[in-house]
Amino acid sequence: MMPYALGEEGSGDPPRLVAAHAPVAFEYATMRRSAGLIDLPHRATVEITGGERVAFLQRMLTQDLVGVKAPVGPLACKDSFWCNRKGRIDADVRLMLLRERVLVDVDVHAAERFVRTLDAYLIADDCEMKIGTDRWHRLGLHGPASGSLLEEAAELIEGDPSTPDAATRWTAGGIEFVADHRRQTGGLGYELSVPVEHTAAVVDALFAAGGWTGEDPYAAVDESAEHPQASRLRPIGWHAYNTARIEAGLPFYNLDFGASHLPHESGIVDRRVRFDKGCYLGQEIVARMQSLGHPKQRVVAIDLSLGDTPAAELPQPVEGAVVLAEVDDARETVGVVTSSSVSPMLGGRPVCFAMVRWQHAQPGAKVGVTADGTVLEGTVRQELAYWTSP
Repeated sequence: MMPYALGEEGSGDPPRLVAAHAPVAFEYATMRRSAGLIDLPHRATVEITGGERVAFLQRMLTQDLVGVKAPVGPLACKDSFWCNRKGRIDADVRLMLLRERVLVDVDVHAAERFVRTLDAYLIADDCEMKIGTDRWHRLGLHGPASGSLLEEAAELIEGDPSTPDAATRWTAGGIEFVADHRRQTGGLGYELSVPVEHTAAVVDALFAAGGWTGEDPYAAVDESAEHPQASRLRPIGWHAYNTARIEAGLPFYNLDFGASHLPHESGIVDRRVRFDKGCYLGQEIVARMQSLGHPKQRVVAIDLSLGDTPAAELPQPVEGAVVLAEVDDARETVGVVTSSSVSPMLGGRPVCFAMVRWQHAQPGAKVGVTADGTVLEGTVRQELAYWTSP
C-alpha cells in the first residue's frame, strides 16, 4: 500500500505537488541518511522512435550525442537544451537513450512546445515523436540507500546502475521500468520512468524493500526491533527535495530561468551545451556569446550573512526578493531571488539562487538581498553548489 497518492496524469489539470507528508526536517534527514521517494507529476515524458532518432537529435539539440548512440555501449543519459532560432531556451531536457527509443524527461509545461517545435524540423528523417506522459510516470529516489533499495526491490535487466548518467532497465514483479542515475540532490539518486498503470506496484515494491510494512511510515524506529531498517525509505515532498536541489547547485527550468533566457543566463550552460559539436538550432547566437561576449544576467548562488547574527537566525529571502549592489555610490536593484531555502547541511543558514546582472554576477561580488524587512549582506559564490556528498 502506498503511503501517499500519486499525481494525476493526463487529467488536464495543473500538476499538484505534495509539499510535505511530515515535518520537512524529518523528510530531509531521512533523504540524507537513507533514501526518500518523491512523486514527480510536474515532469512529462516524450517518446522518440525511429532509426534516425539520435542523428536527428544530434542536429537539433545543444548536447553532443555522438559516441552514446544506442545500442552501442552503456545506456546513456544526457542533459541538453532545446533552443529556438533566437537562441532562447524552449526546453531543458534529460535524454535517456535506450535501445529501441529515446525517452525525454521535460517540464510538463514545456512538453507540448518541445514536440511541436522540434517536429517542425522533421522532413525525411526516420523519426517519430509523441508525448508519452499517459504511458510513463516519473518518480525520484534519492539518498545513499537508493541504489541498494533498487537492487532489493527489482531485478536488473540491463545496464550498470553504478555508472553516473547511465540508464538501467529493471523488472519488479514482471513490471519493467527505467532508472536514470541522476544526482539531483547532491548525492546518489535515481529518477524512474515507470508504466503509469503499474506505478503503484513499483512504489509498493520499493517501500517493501525499505522495510515499511504498512504501518505509520513516520513512526519512530526501534533499532532493536525485528525490522530495524523500517526507516530506510520514506515518502518526501517538494520542500525537502527543493532544499536538497538548491544545496546541490541545480537551478530549475521555469523556476530559476525559462523560455525567455539564453543558455549562458541559466548558470548551467557548461552542463547542457557542447561547444565543439556541429550545428544545432540557435548555435550561432550561443557560440557568439561564448566566444565574443557575455549575457546581460546570470543565475548565481549567494552566501548570506548579517553581521554577528547566527546563521540559523537569518531570515530567509523569498522568491522575488530584491538583490542590491553599489552602482555609482548608491545601492540599486541588480537582480531578484529565484529560489531559496534553509540549508540543514549548513547549520540552518538560508541559501538562494538569484538572476543577477552580469557585472554583479562575478564570483566574490558583494550584493545585498532583502529578507523580512532587512538587507542581508551577500557574496556571489564561485559555484552554484553549496553542498555535495563526499
